[in-house]
Amino acid sequence: MTIGSTSRIGSRVLSHSRALEGMYILTQILGTIASLVIARSVGPAGRGSVTTLVVWAQLLGWIAAFSLDKAIVVLSRSALSDSLDPDAALAWSRRVVSALGVPVAAICFVMGQHLFHDWVWSIFLIVGSLATANGALSSGWLLAHKRVKGFIIYQLAQPLLYFMMVSIVALVLRHVDVETRVMALALATTASLVIPVACVSIITPWRIRAKVPSRGLVRFAFSSQAAIAMLYLNSRLDILTLSLLSSPREVGLYSVGYSIGQATVLLGSAGIVRGIMGRSTNVDKSGIVLTGVLGIVIACLSPFVIPLIFGQAFDASIRVAQIIAIGGVVSYAMQSASGRLLGAGRPWLMALAEGVGAIAFGVGISVSRQIDSVAISSVLSFGASLIVAQLCLRRVKGDRVYYPDELPGIPE
Repeated sequence: MTIGSTSRIGSRVLSHSRALEGMYILTQILGTIASLVIARSVGPAGRGSVTTLVVWAQLLGWIAAFSLDKAIVVLSRSALSDSLDPDAALAWSRRVVSALGVPVAAICFVMGQHLFHDWVWSIFLIVGSLATANGALSSGWLLAHKRVKGFIIYQLAQPLLYFMMVSIVALVLRHVDVETRVMALALATTASLVIPVACVSIITPWRIRAKVPSRGLVRFAFSSQAAIAMLYLNSRLDILTLSLLSSPREVGLYSVGYSIGQATVLLGSAGIVRGIMGRSTNVDKSGIVLTGVLGIVIACLSPFVIPLIFGQAFDASIRVAQIIAIGGVVSYAMQSASGRLLGAGRPWLMALAEGVGAIAFGVGISVSRQIDSVAISSVLSFGASLIVAQLCLRRVKGDRVYYPDELPGIPE
């Protein structure tokens, strides 16, 4: 096979209507293998510490990004898109994120001391959070320019590096003590967040060469931030809650089960991207069916795969994987509906739906904090958000989103 034909095949794959779902499935596969490597190398407690680092870095990074990436995508495709140049908006947004990075770094340091009791891990958390924030801006810039292929490649770079780097660390340091290995894996994880951002920054603009409607951009970003924060909390409240209320071992057990079952949850991210870009205006029935089939397969295989790959110490993770895998069908529909609300310029309605889900999760864990119960509470939160989001969509012209000529936040 020639290089030219290989390139054409790759281009057709990236252009497929389900390329986004394929990206998230591949991301899941790489993450699962990396999870296996870490679990085998340092056990449930070490795996739990690395998971806690990643989850909090993502959360604090998305706070620092202030949803400016979403604002750039949505507002650049409105009828007033001539007044919002994505290149100038990215360069301007980087200045805002740099300013927000100072208080976020302070929060990272405090959280690092509380979660890990080690200043080195606090540094990892700071660097990982800032890398996540800048990575989100670059992703938004790619989508604003409709470079979906570039977006897919960029999104795959981090999990691929993550898998490669943790595998090398686990192999090279297999004879050293566990504490050193955990520290090295945390460093590798942080580096996997930083390297793709540093590379893509070479091709993205840094200078503001056009007028930026900063007030409108901030207004829309502010309203979107509440929605995205609620979406993230609704999706990751399980790990966040366990990291604060349970031991690293329980976090490790839950994270292994979640890493197996979350393939169906990750597919929902494709629905969000389509909604934001305006490519999805109704219920994605084929995507829901695909997610359901995948969830059934994962649920059936988990009792055999988890003990075989991770070992008997992770038997408690089986039920978590099954619950999350089946519940991912609800998550897919919920995230698709949320993306359509945001893409239609209704971020506050999206925030309302996700907020109701977060409340439902809180009610669930108030009954029980066992890891199986936490997984069930997560699925219940997805269902509550889906119901509210669908009700909101019916108020936006009969469950079909018509994108207005003028989205809120951009002055005339």
